[in-house]
Amino acid sequence: MDKYEYQVCADQIKHLIDERRFAEAMNIADTIDWRKVRSVSMLCTVSEVYKINKKYEEARDILLLAYDRHPGGRSIVYALCELAIKLNDVLQAKGLYEEFVSLAPEDTSKYILLYKLYEALDVSVEERIEVLEEFKKRDYRERWAYELAYLYHKIGQETRCVQECDELILWFGDGKYVKKAMDLKMQHTRLSREQQLKYEGRQEPLTDQFMNMQNTPVQQIYDTDPQAGNPQEIPIQRPVNRQYPPYGQMQQVSSG
Repeated sequence: MDKYEYQVCADQIKHLIDERRFAEAMNIADTIDWRKVRSVSMLCTVSEVYKINKKYEEARDILLLAYDRHPGGRSIVYALCELAIKLNDVLQAKGLYEEFVSLAPEDTSKYILLYKLYEALDVSVEERIEVLEEFKKRDYRERWAYELAYLYHKIGQETRCVQECDELILWFGDGKYVKKAMDLKMQHTRLSREQQLKYEGRQEPLTDQFMNMQNTPVQQIYDTDPQAGNPQEIPIQRPVNRQYPPYGQMQQVSSG
């Protein structure tokens, strides 16, 4: 394959990835000798295509080529560690985890790698919880917040499970893990009124006060403080049809 043919194939792979047609992208990738490709970013992209298609050996082989061309790249080391875990190569995964920590000691992703490594090693749930608690102190992501809540549920810590679910729901508002957190919470207790409305896809109705505020046209509002002098000298304008958040959301913000 010459350079022109390679470029055509590379462009096709990128286009298919954009359209999430990963199996087709992998079929084109199979026709290329990636040992001759110098682009680290392209090697990483193609490795991810194989990973999505659950071809972990091929994904690792191509990512190792990227590693050879860019040693010390922490994102490459991180991805290699994940692949080693998926391939149950625990010894290599441990070494890659240690390399990642040495490259990026302040990167909070090290806790996620350690958690995945603990899963592969079947470490106790309590020790996994400790890792996610440390991660939460430094970073808060909905997937791992839900995982922490689920682990509390798994070992029977009902109160902490519910607290974690409530925090996730309040912080992120909606999405896949918010819905999962609501389902998990309902295994222990009822949802709050606001959570129940959200779960059913409804919203708290606006009060008459807020409806009136939304429908009020531009008007002059004056400072009536007697110490301010003539109030008509200090006009303040309010814009037409200002958009206010739903009442239920405002309650959540104020309670947070």
